[in-house]
Amino acid sequence: MPAPSTPKWALDPLTVVDGIFASDTARFRDDPESLRTEVERFFQERLRSSTFDYRYLVPSINGLSKDEVQALSPNILVRFRCMVQDEKQMSYHQPMLHIRNEVSGDTHYVCSIFKISVPVLENETVVGLGDPSSLREMRSVSCVPLPAEAKWVCSLNDEMQQKTRLFGSLLAEDKENAVGANITVIANLFAGAGSAIGINDSIELFGTLQKSTADITGDVDGEAVPARDEKSMEIRMSVLVYEELSHAHPALPLAKADLSLLAATEQSIDSTRKLLFDRLLRCLRGDELSTQYILMYLLSSTYSWTADMAIGNFSLNVIDIPEDALFLSRLLSQVEDVVTQLRTFGLTVANLNSSRMAPLIKERQTDMEHDLQPGFLQLPKHTHLVLDELGMTTGTLNDAGVRNVMALQRLAKDQELLFDYEFGVQAAFRMDIPLLVLSQGRSLVECRYVVPLASNVLTGADFRDLDTLSEKDMWRIRQYLVMAKFAEYEIATGLRQAIVEEFVETRKSDRSLSGEQLHNQLELARYLCISHGEKTLTKERWEEAVGMEKTRQARLKDLAASR
Repeated sequence: MPAPSTPKWALDPLTVVDGIFASDTARFRDDPESLRTEVERFFQERLRSSTFDYRYLVPSINGLSKDEVQALSPNILVRFRCMVQDEKQMSYHQPMLHIRNEVSGDTHYVCSIFKISVPVLENETVVGLGDPSSLREMRSVSCVPLPAEAKWVCSLNDEMQQKTRLFGSLLAEDKENAVGANITVIANLFAGAGSAIGINDSIELFGTLQKSTADITGDVDGEAVPARDEKSMEIRMSVLVYEELSHAHPALPLAKADLSLLAATEQSIDSTRKLLFDRLLRCLRGDELSTQYILMYLLSSTYSWTADMAIGNFSLNVIDIPEDALFLSRLLSQVEDVVTQLRTFGLTVANLNSSRMAPLIKERQTDMEHDLQPGFLQLPKHTHLVLDELGMTTGTLNDAGVRNVMALQRLAKDQELLFDYEFGVQAAFRMDIPLLVLSQGRSLVECRYVVPLASNVLTGADFRDLDTLSEKDMWRIRQYLVMAKFAEYEIATGLRQAIVEEFVETRKSDRSLSGEQLHNQLELARYLCISHGEKTLTKERWEEAVGMEKTRQARLKDLAASR
């Protein structure tokens, strides 16, 4: 069956906007927010259906260079999967223009929302341009392509785009050379749109490109209409509609309810878990305990915060990692093959001293704007971060290195990142970046869980030669990891009470037992249940989690005694 052709609403979306405005001008001219809502509804209904994902009929500008983006028509609908990197200065726009014909004296209204300019005839003037009562706020955010997307995610996006056969005419050149192009798009959101969007959020924008700063032709009550203050070197987009990306898997539904429904119909969760577990097990030389903890790390997601704790945070330090480049590359390759987003960092003194973990925001002297220097840790939620500390040697950290270690430690403990402003001011942003540290001894970055890797369980080809999984099995594993982050979970009241009572009794004889240890056990039990597709904690699963923690603590004691 041939792919659907490009619909008219994607080729000329602003004509659609004008048509919606013309359908009820009297209402929309006084209520631009309702016009924006109608426009959003129109495009949302057409971008998706029960049988076809029409998003992929809309050309994507991801992976294009700046020159390629600027070569596209400014009138077509385009889309952009991105992360909100920065908030720009709030500005104002006039959603409707009141036009008067100087010859006949007739007046009419023209829709100017979502547009950079509106043509005005030579014998026409704009009445009341800039009248404060007719202005509306325009929110602008600076967006960059989703950082750290896995190669399979990029390939799947390209494959789904190619199925619509749009790029054949738009991008006949070698697109491969442009993959990963680091463009920045200033997204303009009109009439109250985007109020829920925050820094570091993952979103997909649908809009038209603003490529010109041409003046409106004509007069405004006898005076020339000024051009908007646009920076010609920036790519700007007028956003008609956007979607928040709850995850980065291109082929799975975004709504939690749809993901839950999909999970409910999945009959092979345990077999999928075993597929992934067995591959990780062979990478980790047959160490089942370390494999369990790394599997929990892959499933983990910080979902709530208290005054002193990030709930769901599963920062993990696997120690006693062998000095074997092939061992490390195989493990990281397996992780990259199954997660949607992955970023790695070599944790060495030199790298810490020369990098910037947290963004730096500097105020401009010439205007009210600011410049943001990105940091390595400014990442969207669900991005897995792996720190490779195997190359760490003795050395001295400079001021930048100390700040970077503090930023990593805050992420590991609290899942927060401090944005640095000039003059010592900082602002905390909550993150959801699962952290794994691979090291020989305890890491410079303290993690919630530290697991020594058992040595000499398996060696040689037994753990290195991994069979290639079928596409179907890889699909199952990738879907499994995404759905797990949205799984429902609860502890029955009776079991919760029994756990608390057991903790109180145990602590009477062992004062070293802390509330933090109980929390670690509860988090581990939660992820164990989720990994098996279970919604409610059972006594058996709780005892399994407690046993794993006891084994982990025993390993740490044995390791300390041997050194």
